[in-house]
This record gives sequence, C-alpha cells and structure tokens, in this order.
Amino acid sequence: MKSTLNNCKLFFSQFLSGERVGSVAPSSKSLALKMVKGVNFETAKVIVELGPGTGAITKYIIDRMRPETQLISIELNDKFVKKLKEDYPQENIHFVEDSVENISQILEEFGVDKVDAFVSSLPISLFPKEMIEKLTSDMKENLADEGVYIQYQYSLHKRKWIEANWKVLRKSITVVNIPPSIVYTCQKP
Repeated sequence: MKSTLNNCKLFFSQFLSGERVGSVAPSSKSLALKMVKGVNFETAKVIVELGPGTGAITKYIIDRMRPETQLISIELNDKFVKKLKEDYPQENIHFVEDSVENISQILEEFGVDKVDAFVSSLPISLFPKEMIEKLTSDMKENLADEGVYIQYQYSLHKRKWIEANWKVLRKSITVVNIPPSIVYTCQKP
C-alpha cells in the first residue's frame, strides 16, 4: 500500500510540475489487468512497454512473464525511470530513458529482431499526427506476425485512427480507473 501511495505522489507531482505525463494518476489495477490480458506470456520472448510511468502496468507484466522473456520499457521521464530501475533490477528488464520516436534504434541496440507485444500507455491523442504515423510504422515493422499492440485511451478521439491502422481483436472498457479507459488489443492488418 505504501508503494502505491508513493507512486501516486510521484506521478501527481510530475503532473503538477509540468513534466510530460498523460494523466493525473497511475493506471488502476483493473486497467493494468485488462492491458496484460492480451499478451501471450507463454510464448513471448520480447515485450516492449511504451510509457510505463511509475510501473502500474509494468508490475503485472513482470509478474506474468517468463524469466527468459526480455522486457524493454521506454519512458521519457527521468524520475520515473530512476524509480523503475530501483524497483526492478532484474537483468532481463530494461528501462530506457528516451522518446518512443527512437523505438527502432532502441530495439536494434538490444539486438531485438521482433517484438511479441507492445503494451502502450502513451497518450496518443495528444501526439502530433506525424509522430503517431512514425510510431505506427516503426511498431508494425518491429512487431512479430502474431504479435499484439495493446493501447488504452481515455476517449474515442483516436478510435478511427486505431481501427484504420490496426486489426482490432478486442475492445474493453474499464470504469475503475481515473479517468475510465478503453483498451484496444490489436494486430497488424
């Protein structure tokens, strides 16, 4: 409970300080469980988490993944990355302080051929069109044929974009989150 409270304080303080964060609070357990539901942890060799924040979803990925699975989490906020590295020092878990715009280079640095799951907490509705298009292209290029892209959103603003660029396997709503969220589980078309 203390760790959860500390995560909320850190997250909210970063929000108030003007740092780039997509929400006022970390994701709820309900949202985190829906986010990891679409990952095939039995076969996943590489999972990439985009925008892990303080690790609300990261924890559930790590709890389910096999010891030989690699987790690469890309986060822009240096305070979040520092905390995540302290919380999860395992050798197969990597926290990279960088922009998701550099995803292909980051994966190349880790020697990753294909990604089995992209688990994204990115506030894509706030991103410029060019950035979303590049990110989409990079994810599709690096995603395994049977891999999944899981993204949540707080509104329907990017629904048409998601449906136009991805094959949506499942949509689910969680109201037990601040704010309520829609989770999209997708594959390459």
